[in-house]
Amino acid sequence: MAGKRLKPARSTGPERQVAAFLLGLALFLPPLLLTASVDRTIGGVPLLVVWIFGGWLALIAVIGWSARGEG
Repeated sequence: MAGKRLKPARSTGPERQVAAFLLGLALFLPPLLLTASVDRTIGGVPLLVVWIFGGWLALIAVIGWSARGEG
């Protein structure tokens, strides 16, 4: 046993799923949505629409990364 190094524990699937859930809550709850609810556009698209679809895309990417199980 002497000389063996223990590897640090990797993040497990349920922990990643909880992180994805919390990210979704943070992105789509009114306090942060109100910050994107201004009269600005990005490429002619309202900022709120960019926020919602960008957050949705980010959430899908995080869930996909979580489902792969890679660190």
